[in-house]
Amino acid sequence: MDLVGVDVGLDVSRSFYEQSFGEPRWRPSPITVKTVAAGRHGRKSARGYYEYPESGQHRPPDPEPRPVGAATVWS
Repeated sequence: MDLVGVDVGLDVSRSFYEQSFGEPRWRPSPITVKTVAAGRHGRKSARGYYEYPESGQHRPPDPEPRPVGAATVWS
């Protein structure tokens, strides 16, 4: 939900809940409601369920791929 927006996901959840006439399985998560109320909307606000630093590095870089035909070493 961080990529699309936690607030957008909450609106979708609320819509499903209303359209299903209050079916409990579609009730929006209380955690999502609290996250949105705190202004944590995902990547667009630099914080949602995860934090997104201004440097753009939100995870370590991917390792270099192995050359084609390289043997796999299992430890």
